[in-house]
Amino acid sequence: MLLCHAADGYVGYVEAAKVRRVAGSTFDEHLNRKSESAERDARIETAIAAAEKLLGTKYVWGGRSPQGIDCSGLVHTAFRAAGVSMPRDADQQSLVGTLIGTRWHRSALRRGDVLFFLGRRGTISHTGIYLGDGKFIEAASPVVTISELEKPREGRDGQVRSRGDGICFAKRVFE
Repeated sequence: MLLCHAADGYVGYVEAAKVRRVAGSTFDEHLNRKSESAERDARIETAIAAAEKLLGTKYVWGGRSPQGIDCSGLVHTAFRAAGVSMPRDADQQSLVGTLIGTRWHRSALRRGDVLFFLGRRGTISHTGIYLGDGKFIEAASPVVTISELEKPREGRDGQVRSRGDGICFAKRVFE
């Protein structure tokens, strides 16, 4: 039995004999085919503009206003501005949309996709909105900022990693 993450967000077990392994390039081709129409959805720019209005806003856990906002509050607020109702918390938001990328396969990422990051306990604990060109907007202490996936940084444990190392997967909300 293998633990699998289905495209609709469901996590469950499947028989190992029924799993067909494909090359990364085949997986990327499949994801890129699915992503072509999503690039033209005007709601993407509405959501991103709403998130960018909050740049510099102080990080406040549980917040979702210009007085203070957290990561899932930023995604919730931005998508609400585009007419999409998202759950409030990152772990719940991770169940919305279509799987479009993983930590190892990010070539299909498009502007407006939602990134989900693993926390120290192995669960979804952070989220942000992909802007393109390896950048994303996130609410992280101390303020809402634009970050780079591949920019090296020192972690709490002293190890140097890129922000992209913490990605679990990405979802496309706008189909």
